[in-house]
Formats: sequence, structure tokens, C-alpha cells
Amino acid sequence: MAVKPIRKSVKRGSKVSKAKNPFVGRWIASDEWSTDVSLIITSRNGKMGVRAVDQSDGEEAEIFGVKFSKQEMSFAAHWSSGQFTKYRLRLLRANEMEVAFTFTATQTFKRS
Repeated sequence: MAVKPIRKSVKRGSKVSKAKNPFVGRWIASDEWSTDVSLIITSRNGKMGVRAVDQSDGEEAEIFGVKFSKQEMSFAAHWSSGQFTKYRLRLLRANEMEVAFTFTATQTFKRS
């Protein structure tokens, strides 16, 4: 059963220079088995937009706190499952970036 996104995930951040931004594009994991999430980064009217999409079911996360510099970018994503993921992207080469992320996990405990 597909999970519907909470709401549209594009958030506008700070203005970027008119030169081509190296973060712009659709990014997927080099190891296709490690994650189903793709990141879509756009620049429109001088502002950055980020979408995080789970390719297995089409869910889009709600995006918060987009920040970037010349070589790094960060943001947080909230998924309908309740998981909250914080991403830090660092450019390595023209078509490669390192994605470090931390996320919340939920477990149910019982009295022993």
C-alpha cells in the first residue's frame, strides 16, 4: 500500500549566484541497494529547492531548514512514518557528492 506524502516538499532557501550551482540535479545513491531515496535539487528564480523522494512508493518528505555554502548543503526531512532525517551533502566532484545522514528510530518497549 503506497503512503501518501504529508504535503509538497519543495522549500525555498537563500538566493544563489547566477552561475550554475553544482548541487542542482537529481541525485541517487551510487550503491543502488543502500537506499531508495533520491534527492532533487533545483534553483529557480535565484532560490534553492529540495525534494526527497522515496522511489519505492513515491512518497515525498516534508523538507525543513535548507542551508548551503559553496561546497556543502544541509536540510532535514520528515517522512510520513514519523522518521526525521537530517542530511549533510558535500561535493566531491562534478557528478559525485557525499551524503551523511542521521535519523530517528522508534521502538516499542514493554515492562519486564
